[in-house]
Amino acid sequence: MPRTLGPYLALMVGGFVVGVIGHVIRSRWLVTIGVLMFFLATLLLPLLANVVEQDRPNLPPGYPE
Repeated sequence: MPRTLGPYLALMVGGFVVGVIGHVIRSRWLVTIGVLMFFLATLLLPLLANVVEQDRPNLPPGYPE
């Protein structure tokens, strides 16, 4: 999973653009694909990256895990 913001931002902007184009040409499929791309970029992929990340930050002593 990428550690930079670039790929997530590109997918989010791409989903927004696809959704807008879908609204303009009145295509439900394009709107759906755009919404799914936006959802992936803003919630699902960052959450997945956080779950599968191997090197987690060190917690201070006494901090519950």
